[in-house]
Amino acid sequence: MATRSSELGAILYATESAFGETTTTTGTRLDIVGAPDFTPSWPMIDPGILKQRPHEATQGILGPKGGTLSFEMLLTGLGGSSASAPPASALATLLGACFGQTTTSHSSSITCSGGTATALSASAATGITAGSLVRVGAKGDGRCDGQWVPVSTHAASTINALLAVPTAPSGTDQVYCSRMIYESSTPGTMDTITGLRFRFLSSRQQYVAHGCYLTGIEWMNVSPGEVPRVKLSFTMAWWEAVSATFPDTTATDDYSGSPIAGGSFAWNAVGTATRVTESIRAFRWSTQLSQLQQFGPDGLNEYQTLVGCVRGPSMHTFEIEYDAEASGTNTQGALFDDDANSRAARHFLYSMSIADGRSLGLYVRNAKFIDEYPIQRAVNGQWRKVVKLQAMTGPTTTSDLTMSPWLLGMA
Repeated sequence: MATRSSELGAILYATESAFGETTTTTGTRLDIVGAPDFTPSWPMIDPGILKQRPHEATQGILGPKGGTLSFEMLLTGLGGSSASAPPASALATLLGACFGQTTTSHSSSITCSGGTATALSASAATGITAGSLVRVGAKGDGRCDGQWVPVSTHAASTINALLAVPTAPSGTDQVYCSRMIYESSTPGTMDTITGLRFRFLSSRQQYVAHGCYLTGIEWMNVSPGEVPRVKLSFTMAWWEAVSATFPDTTATDDYSGSPIAGGSFAWNAVGTATRVTESIRAFRWSTQLSQLQQFGPDGLNEYQTLVGCVRGPSMHTFEIEYDAEASGTNTQGALFDDDANSRAARHFLYSMSIADGRSLGLYVRNAKFIDEYPIQRAVNGQWRKVVKLQAMTGPTTTSDLTMSPWLLGMA
């Protein structure tokens, strides 16, 4: 029989109730970009027996199973209006399982009709979880402009913003719900990793990978004008070949991506809510994960030796590229070389996209300057500078959400 195209395939996943469990069912089909890189391994080990004759040999020993899996997805919003409740999102759920935490800002319709740029008068007395990201208004409304807003508290019909909106709301500016992804900052909670199970289907062979956990992530195309994507890389504890119907008929979130446009970049010293905006030219986000493998003899498969994993501290760094200032002005350099005893950490809000159903926002609560002093350099025929920041634990320790060093919102 002739072979078939290798460009056709599907990938599904489920969370595991026990790391590396033998169940093969998967419930969610992912809308990925391109083909996944599915690389299972099962080595044959040569025992290296002592030989009497030059070509004597004995059968090899089947070693432990393992391997890696990686794929890319569009980094999207929620695919539908989040004016009154955040729609479901397979991407948000998957990222939450990978990083450990996901939640929603609120689940009912709230509007703003006045107040100030940092204390927005709301139609509801309470409802938004402290530390959340929401989006307020619409592009071009002359007030909140549809930008993302990090919420300190919502009480007594007032939404207190950690970083101000462009202008105080009026009328009935909608507060859009979001789904948020972040990492736990609580020892004993942050360590726990939920195993994932992936089913890779092709027009020929099909496989199930058990005991998978995130080992690498690339935030791609997150500069102005680009369509953002995310590349996820996993290690698998063991795998098996299965037989399943192809094509798979499980519905998937076919959500549109959106270019980074119409948003803003705003920041200030931690604890200062005044909105200081920068016309940034490029933005780069890098994540370094620390996953601590656990090996043992008590695997659930005959060839499984990787029996668990513990999450260690991660590191998130950000490069922000902006136009070099005129001679005699050195705004970011002055912040960088301030005395270490009085140097203020920064918090920043990157409203990447702001259309309802296609919105992305990133808030970093507490960041320090790292690496090199910002010196101008030529980029595309123009003078630019780059500052580099590292995210730290949030300054408010009330909850895992308020402590989260970074917070990605989808709406």
